[in-house]
Amino acid sequence: MSFRFLGSFMAGIMLAVAVHARADHVFEVNSLADSGRQAGAPSGVCTTGSNVSCPSGSCPQCTLRAAIETANALSFGMGATIAFADYIPTNASDPPFAFSMFLPVNGYDSIAREVHIDGTSHPEWDPGDGIPAVIIRGENAISTANGLNFGPGGAGSLVDAVAIYNFSQAGIRINADEVKVRQSHIGINAGGTTAQANEIGIHVLGNANVIGYLPIASAVAPWPNVISGNSDHGLVVAGHDNLVGGNYIGLNKAGTQAVGNGGSGVRVEGTGNRIGAQAFSDGFPSFNLTSPNVIAGNGSSHVHFVAGANQGEVACTRIGTNAAGNVRFSSGNPVALQLDSSSNQVGNSACSNIFAGQVTMGQTGSSLAVVNFNTFEHNFVGTNADGDDLGEDQTGVYLNTGQGHVVRENTIGNGLIGIGVGAQVTNAFIQANHVGLDAQGNAHPLLVSAIGSAGSGIQIGGSDAGMGNRIGNAPLGINLFPDSSGANVQSNWVGALSDGTAAPVGTGIRVAGSSHQIGNPGAGNAMANAEHVGVDLLAASDNALVRDNRIGSSNETAGGFGDDAIGIRVSGEGHVISAGNRIGSQHTGILVVAGAHELLDNFIGFDDDMAPRPNSSFGIRLTGSENARVIGNQVGFSNRGIRVTSGATGTVIGNNWLGVTPDGDEIGNALYGYYSTGAFNFFGTDPAATGRMPNVVGFNGSGGGVRIGGPNNQVINNFIGIRPTGQAIPNGGSGGLILLGNATGSQIGLSTRSNANFIGNNLDAGIEVRDGVSDVAIGVNSIGQGPGWQWAGNQGPGILIGSNASNIEMLSPPPTDDHLDTLRILHNQGHGIAFHPDAGTGNRIQRVFISNPQGKAIDLGPGGRDQDPGDADTGPNNLQNFPEFASPTFYDPDSETLTVTFRVDSAPGNSSYPIVVDIYMYDDGLRTPGLVRWFGSVLYPQADAGEFVTVNLPRPDHLPIVWSAIAATATDNLGNTSEMSDAISTTPTYTVGGQVSGLQVNGLAGLTLQNNGTDDLTIPNNGPFVFDTALEDGADYEVTVSQQPSGHICSVGNSSGQIDGENIDNVQVNCQVAGDEIFHDRFEPAPEPAFSFSTQLAPSFQHPRCMTCHAVAATDFQRVNDDPPGVLPASHPVVNASTNCVSCHTSALLPPTGTIDPGWQSAPAAMDFRGLDEAALCSMASQSVSGHSPLEHMTEDRLVLWAVGDGRVPFGNPDLPTAPPHDIEAWRALVTEWVDAGMPCD
Repeated sequence: MSFRFLGSFMAGIMLAVAVHARADHVFEVNSLADSGRQAGAPSGVCTTGSNVSCPSGSCPQCTLRAAIETANALSFGMGATIAFADYIPTNASDPPFAFSMFLPVNGYDSIAREVHIDGTSHPEWDPGDGIPAVIIRGENAISTANGLNFGPGGAGSLVDAVAIYNFSQAGIRINADEVKVRQSHIGINAGGTTAQANEIGIHVLGNANVIGYLPIASAVAPWPNVISGNSDHGLVVAGHDNLVGGNYIGLNKAGTQAVGNGGSGVRVEGTGNRIGAQAFSDGFPSFNLTSPNVIAGNGSSHVHFVAGANQGEVACTRIGTNAAGNVRFSSGNPVALQLDSSSNQVGNSACSNIFAGQVTMGQTGSSLAVVNFNTFEHNFVGTNADGDDLGEDQTGVYLNTGQGHVVRENTIGNGLIGIGVGAQVTNAFIQANHVGLDAQGNAHPLLVSAIGSAGSGIQIGGSDAGMGNRIGNAPLGINLFPDSSGANVQSNWVGALSDGTAAPVGTGIRVAGSSHQIGNPGAGNAMANAEHVGVDLLAASDNALVRDNRIGSSNETAGGFGDDAIGIRVSGEGHVISAGNRIGSQHTGILVVAGAHELLDNFIGFDDDMAPRPNSSFGIRLTGSENARVIGNQVGFSNRGIRVTSGATGTVIGNNWLGVTPDGDEIGNALYGYYSTGAFNFFGTDPAATGRMPNVVGFNGSGGGVRIGGPNNQVINNFIGIRPTGQAIPNGGSGGLILLGNATGSQIGLSTRSNANFIGNNLDAGIEVRDGVSDVAIGVNSIGQGPGWQWAGNQGPGILIGSNASNIEMLSPPPTDDHLDTLRILHNQGHGIAFHPDAGTGNRIQRVFISNPQGKAIDLGPGGRDQDPGDADTGPNNLQNFPEFASPTFYDPDSETLTVTFRVDSAPGNSSYPIVVDIYMYDDGLRTPGLVRWFGSVLYPQADAGEFVTVNLPRPDHLPIVWSAIAATATDNLGNTSEMSDAISTTPTYTVGGQVSGLQVNGLAGLTLQNNGTDDLTIPNNGPFVFDTALEDGADYEVTVSQQPSGHICSVGNSSGQIDGENIDNVQVNCQVAGDEIFHDRFEPAPEPAFSFSTQLAPSFQHPRCMTCHAVAATDFQRVNDDPPGVLPASHPVVNASTNCVSCHTSALLPPTGTIDPGWQSAPAAMDFRGLDEAALCSMASQSVSGHSPLEHMTEDRLVLWAVGDGRVPFGNPDLPTAPPHDIEAWRALVTEWVDAGMPCD
């Protein structure tokens, strides 16, 4: 506000205090005549030269014209008040009003002195009804006449309570400063009901004038000016620093009906003008500081600031409504306020405006006016503080041109668009508005959108506290048009208030145009109750940045979304969806339908407190994108995690957490973590970058962890069912990784461990290749083992090859570092690699590392281990026969060479040659039983088909040690790999043999020898013999007679020892014909037998203690009081052959001595002692038992020692007799003596 304007403003206040402030001269008008002042009349005397009747008799006639001319004749600096005599004639022709009507023929002289025309002095003036009793009518005046005309000398003048109408020019023309017009009717009859048009109501050319009033709190409020019914504008303000306050412009006096001006209500052409009074309170505490205007019903813009009318203000004004501000008046032009100038202030925190109609910045007719830096704040557009509907079918606030406009803290609704921004607007600020709703959450619906912008650099909301807009009850919350660019949309609440009050929208933010920013870290938008889409990036958009928004992911934003609602829908090109968007409660969290975009570090399906906000169908879905990047997102609590459909290609999916958070929190998706049916997508890797981008997939449901159903996908570097730190995060249902549909050409893992997938702990197979899948490469992966070598077995097979699946390549490169760069299949609950019975062919398995204690390394299903001659059978991989080993097969540690003899029994017509035979080290004794590790490969040519060949393989560098056995697979030239062969030892072995003598060649036969109690060898004739089973160096051997030949007794010399690097060939078996003592008696005396089994050992074998364990019938388990007596105590329960002794007896009841602990058990049926004579008992005693020699069995078996020398018995019966010799050490001595004597059976 200028100092001059402040001065005039204060003068206006003082004018309100004292109307008759100008007391130099007072001229009382006492005649309605139009006569001018008498020439030569004395200064300061108003007279026409005629007289009129008056209460004193006759008084000089003073007409209004004469009064004006008399005032003008005063000395400069002097002024006058024109009052109206108590006896002035009145016209009662228009009852019930009584007034004095002036009908000038020519226009009055321009007022050249400060003149106060005081209509309140008229005797008929009633301050209770405010109807002017002084009327100046212009229908008789010439066409150039104004009603009143103030020239420059008329500064400080006042027009009070005068009705002026029917002039061809202005009702009042003010070409002076600091003129005040109040309580007057301009262009409307004195009663304020009917239009009586001037061309222009009031035309202000001067400065610091006051049109209206500033009321005083303690006084009766003055009546407003009623400036209505004029044929053109109601008020034209062409000067500067003028104030228009407390007026009805375009309405009747009651403020209830429109009596519009033909043009604008107020047209502002100068600078610094104020529409609506708001005075300073300093020094004037008793004043009411607001003087509202009501401007409505006009034919053009109700208020129009034309080009150049800068630095103005509109406050305390109701535009387009009735006086109460609660009813909208329709008019031919819906523009309530037109700003075609710059740096204007519309509204403020102390005094709001109410607009029933559009507010426009930057348009004059059909042309554009460049306007800048207007501020529009604290206003009501389309409604009021009480929430009444005052809307028109247009935009509430429309910024058409210019830069730097501010639209802040307004309430806008009940129209087509709340706030619109044109393409010619730059760097505007739209902040802290309620659009489509008010602060209490009441709906004020918009038919198109709450905010629509085609401008550049528009700030919608802001990062500072409270700067976000509250938007709702519109089909579109925020709509950025294709021409728009660089908008910054921050901290807005769309579809709800911050307390959760619903304000539904169809789409929250719709984005076209370029380079917009939707949300910022710490200043994201919140969206709720969106029927269709939260943020919709259209095809005509590019390079938007969408960050840190909350869409359906909190208590305040979780409700009201449609069944098919999408959190963020992405098309166009080059968008970045990043920095912590949290999206939940949708059908789909993020949907990418076209273009190349980046989805980075978003949180899908849960809120800041990790509470579930499930998406009913998809967390992220890509349907038509190309080369999108989905990086670092956490997706959970959705029906499906990430879905890439057939229309999406080249997608990079990396560093995502699907179903689990980095802290290990379970946020599993109901069906699966990731599913791609698109082509050339990359899960866990970026072909354009180096370094790993592992996804972590866990806790997902029935569809498993990862599903690949499109061609040429890569799945590399991921953790599926296991965290990078090794903890289990199992996926359910279908297991870890499922290949299905058209997964042709896909690559699972590459050639090094640094690109391996870790797949473990899943509730089914590690990798499942579904029906009909073909041409997939499964490279270096770790299936069932974690990154820190943790056991992480899947609950199904490591890899499952489904029906008709063919040409699946499970192949590692030749390892270079202790099998790290190998397909590792370990610890799974099923087979290592399992095939469906109807699986196809060409499934190559080479150079793998498998350990599956719960099943086979490779299982081809039924017939997989049938070594059919010529390999003519069919089935998975044509049921390729596996290699058969033969001697020599051994490893020489000195030369570090593996010698292998093998063949593959496959006819050339049944297998495609050459065949690759992969040799694997095999071990059953490590902590991972059944472990096979690749040793090397041999090419088996067609020329050798079915024949054994011997090859030598040097120890490869990747194997620092060589195990004691090998196994092998065969893979034909079409990629059909067999099951793993039976294992064969690679340790050098040596034979055990000797000579048999003494057999009579008279048809008698039946000699059977055993080595170490297991390797039976039947010998029909005298001569050399060799056992079939060779023994390793250092192994023990013991040759015994398992079965005596008929009619002979044979004994073994040199029967036992240890292999020491050579074959054993000195075992001597000497046989003699039974009964040959007679022959000895004839020719020489027979020697005394060295030991008698019958007398020294047989009584022990026949004792009840031994017979009890070596009888299988229940009747032989006798108690001591039975007949015959047994060894069981009288209190012992009845037992039978099926009784489990160890259910009661423990090893603690056996003697403490002895190295063999068989537990309490009966002997097998083959060692039934019942009914045997001494010779038969002796023959049985000569046999090994459970791998133990007769000496070991009878001197170290604790159950045997209990029988012969320990009185401790079950149930505490110490008196029960033991078998002879009733002493353990004595028994051991007898047995040793018998063995040393050659175990004779006398």
